[in-house]
Amino acid sequence: YGDGELHHYTHALTKLSAEKRGLDGPALDWTYAHFDQHRDDWSVEGQINPNGSRNYINCASFVDAIAYDHGAIPFFVGPDVMPNKDSRGYRGPNGRIPIYHNWFTKARQRSGGWGRFHAWLEGYMGDELPAIPDLQETPTPAYLSFDLDYLCSQEIVTNFDQNENVKLRRVCQILDRIRPYKRLFGADILGLPDNICHPLSALTMIILARKIMGLGVARLLYEHTRAKRLQALMVARSQVFDFLDRRRPSPISEEELLEILR
Repeated sequence: YGDGELHHYTHALTKLSAEKRGLDGPALDWTYAHFDQHRDDWSVEGQINPNGSRNYINCASFVDAIAYDHGAIPFFVGPDVMPNKDSRGYRGPNGRIPIYHNWFTKARQRSGGWGRFHAWLEGYMGDELPAIPDLQETPTPAYLSFDLDYLCSQEIVTNFDQNENVKLRRVCQILDRIRPYKRLFGADILGLPDNICHPLSALTMIILARKIMGLGVARLLYEHTRAKRLQALMVARSQVFDFLDRRRPSPISEEELLEILR
């Protein structure tokens, strides 16, 4: 629904979706899946009232508000690990709210091996498949929010730093892992800067949206791979090409994109 700086709008979208399905309240009866390069739960000292509520939220500090305000259990896919915070969980109206993570799984949290040293964090890529036991013990109803900066800059260009390890095909594998254990009742995608018009980025978002909705993507992924190969040739032939350049040419045109979609 727009720029990554608007991600806190998801706080309202989750409330609307949960209310429509009778899941609103502090019951912790649904899962909030947060696909992002950033945690977005950086609650600054002074923002949190004694009862756990916030005076205001922004794009960097809304995830724990969703958990507290709407009764959701957060499940991070991609962002940094904060071992002490993640193992402790958020302070909720009825006690602690557990935090789940695709890499810092509950098994790792409970092991205590990270206590004095952060050796557990070595080798973390951000594209790990969520643990099946974690998916089984979190609520089946789920809302999924996808910030496009979770994807590498070869797949799409955003207005924030991106995880250069995460490819679209890997995201499809992660979604395939999640789907048998979750019933998605709502989802959103955001993170694209307003000043970009790029057919390959559009194709990336279309594939992602279809995959989240459980629709077929095999043929579109084939066309996406073909376009990526053309993009790699453009890189090889250019002396000044920069993946982070938002003005970079697309390997496919708008007409080709429309033909692919047809």
